[in-house]
Amino acid sequence: MINPQTIGILTAMDIEAQLLKARLTDCCEERQAGMTVWTGSLNGRAVALSTSGVGKVNAALQAQRLIDHWGTDCLINTGIAGSLDRSLPPRQTVLASGVLYHDLEARLLEKYAPGCSCFKADEDLLQLADRLLKPQGGATIGLVASGDQFISSAAKARDIAEATGAIACDMESAAIGQTAYINAVPFLIIRAISDMADENAEETYDNFEKQAADQAANLVEQLLAALPEPETRNKPDGGLNPVEAARRQPAPQPGFDGTIASFAVNHDVLVPGLYLSRQDGDIATYDLRLVKPNQGGYFSMAAGHSLEHLLATWLRSSAYGRQVVYVGPMGCRTGFYILLRGMKQAAAVSLIREALQAAAAYNGAVPGTASTAECGHVAEHDPAGARQLAETAAALLKDWTAADLVYPA
Repeated sequence: MINPQTIGILTAMDIEAQLLKARLTDCCEERQAGMTVWTGSLNGRAVALSTSGVGKVNAALQAQRLIDHWGTDCLINTGIAGSLDRSLPPRQTVLASGVLYHDLEARLLEKYAPGCSCFKADEDLLQLADRLLKPQGGATIGLVASGDQFISSAAKARDIAEATGAIACDMESAAIGQTAYINAVPFLIIRAISDMADENAEETYDNFEKQAADQAANLVEQLLAALPEPETRNKPDGGLNPVEAARRQPAPQPGFDGTIASFAVNHDVLVPGLYLSRQDGDIATYDLRLVKPNQGGYFSMAAGHSLEHLLATWLRSSAYGRQVVYVGPMGCRTGFYILLRGMKQAAAVSLIREALQAAAAYNGAVPGTASTAECGHVAEHDPAGARQLAETAAALLKDWTAADLVYPA
């Protein structure tokens, strides 16, 4: 059985997401690229929940964002679908054994990237969901076909069923499945039938939309509760509560028994902004914090890598280039350290703000990525993600002053 650390839950419409959002504990709302993501806990599992909007492109984009920016290592898509099987009535739950497109030729996906046209759901998740539903009347397992159209023609539904072998249709599942496949992330598609994809589809959909969405959301909640406990074998505390874990910790070895200054910063109250981390002679270390710690939404390695190149290039090429000592991302993927020599704090704030504004507006190739000779991991870059990070940070620092450089207590 898979044991994900952070589960991405993706819905197409608000009605589907709101049902799950209401059940989140410690819910935190974040926005990225114009989309809202709610992070929190659902039945003891860390989740990132989002609405993508309808259609394949929207679904694929938001699925990728959940993987890149929220570190999700499992995707669950929940919502509603039209029936392509006359024996599959409204409110019946469908678990997708695999997903494929009904409006894109399979041979093209098989000949070119990604080399696959039918994306298989994770077998463990599929079987677990099936077992959970058996006492409630069971689920129907089969292929789900996706395309950018609402099917409301019995003839069209028959054509799709005959061409694909699918038992249900929607507008997002295949795109989410393909995104998960490309990223090697396990996924599960849960759909409740809302209509028969025929000439009465619009009316039937309106009647069953809320009930079907609620049914699918209930299964997601049960599924998360039934998953194994989050992995603890690589954690030194073995999953104990913090007090007990501290008591059982072995004595620190020499050289690892001190607390460095950055660990003394209270990360529970730290919020995005710019702070003076330390002063060593004429060298000041600035903490450019982009993400609230321990709340999800960590920037991806690729986006951080690109932003590092952009900031370092701009800062070192500025009139203050000789005073730039270091620019680099933090390992926790919540911010950057920028070291500047012999510069007043007000000037440093202004310089960092200008660098972020320049990075946000930059649309060219990421500097230092023209060849493998220039970069240690030239394939891992996300310029669009870097620009988004820079734009958000620049807006945050719009009115920042030297007086704001003190860490929150």
